[in-house]
Amino acid sequence: MALARGWLSDAAVVLLDEPGTPGDAEAETRLLDHIEMLRGRSTVLLVTHRTRHLAAADRVLMLNQGALTFSGPPRDLLSKMTGAAR
Repeated sequence: MALARGWLSDAAVVLLDEPGTPGDAEAETRLLDHIEMLRGRSTVLLVTHRTRHLAAADRVLMLNQGALTFSGPPRDLLSKMTGAAR
């Protein structure tokens, strides 16, 4: 619903908190496509625990218990996460 409101109102900032539906990959893909359509029109703040959503981001801010633990492009975070998994 927040995505629709942002799209229809031409909001400068749209905040989406965990917008995906667990277990429904098709709906999640459509959601990410709609977020991409807002690019350039609105600033989208996407709060999520899903690394899949990183593809839609220009910049990632990672928090752990209220402390900023990472700030940068998604590829840098994914690289860091992959390196830590080795």
